[in-house]
Amino acid sequence: MKRTLYLLVAVTLLAGLYFLFGSQEKDSSAALLSDFSVSDLSEVQRIVIASEQYRDIELSRRGEHWYLQDGHRARKNAMKNLTEVLTGLKIKYLPPAAAYQNIAKELDEIAVEVKIYGAEDALLQSYLIGGSVADERGTYMKHADGDRLYVMHLPTLEGSVRGRYLHSYDDWRDRTIIDVSYEDITSVEVNYPRQSVESYTITKTGVTNAVGRTVKPSPKIEAYLKGFEGIAAEAFENSNANQDSIRQLLPFCELKIRMQDDQEKIIKLYPVENYVDQALVTLENTPRISRYFADTSWGDLMLVQQRIIGKLLRGYSYFAENE
Repeated sequence: MKRTLYLLVAVTLLAGLYFLFGSQEKDSSAALLSDFSVSDLSEVQRIVIASEQYRDIELSRRGEHWYLQDGHRARKNAMKNLTEVLTGLKIKYLPPAAAYQNIAKELDEIAVEVKIYGAEDALLQSYLIGGSVADERGTYMKHADGDRLYVMHLPTLEGSVRGRYLHSYDDWRDRTIIDVSYEDITSVEVNYPRQSVESYTITKTGVTNAVGRTVKPSPKIEAYLKGFEGIAAEAFENSNANQDSIRQLLPFCELKIRMQDDQEKIIKLYPVENYVDQALVTLENTPRISRYFADTSWGDLMLVQQRIIGKLLRGYSYFAENE
């Protein structure tokens, strides 16, 4: 009887110990598995992304905006996609043991290294990103200081998270080409080299063409000058192999925007459709144009759509038609 009682006590004690340590191990494992994500995005001050595919990227928070290491503002949509992953990464499953060695080898070869820093450069996260699983619905990852592999995913994304981290420097950049408020504009000079009769200088006090004819202030002038905010390009063309030859051509239009602080922005537009044969393009032909190469005074060559910038491509006759 006593022996049976001792056995029951021993079994109960062992079960309790198993439950205690098993729960702790489970809790520890759960904490480890969720350790890729950042719980509080407001703590993140700097993000470093290194890969063999592109130059290393360093993103730093300044107030409400993110900036790249060369001082350019980061593109909002790219940052939105990245921060969704930083805070939303979840484990999907552990890779099968049989495939572990091959996965680890591939990860080391194509790894994207991510380091996330908080205040005073405190390291919050550091991990490596590998390739995708066969169905593209998960991504192999591991902690920088660990050996254990995980298949991670973003529950709201049907696909690999790797692409959210990998962009060229220009693809990370904000694509705003013109963003000047009405209050900050001193004047805008609009030149059409092939149609000089339509060229002019516009201020809040009127529009003056090349021969000195002037149109007095009007709602059209005010509306036009209020259209210089939030003009975004489609893409950067700084890697375009033909950029030197494009810049040698006679532009369709040249915009010079002068601001209250005496700064000036100059943008030269070359229609993509006919920059090769230099076919004559006038304002009447703009419905045939869908895109322009935009050569900027700050050094970038960009691609901008007619439907976005077209509202700024007015001729003198547009303002003088009711005079």
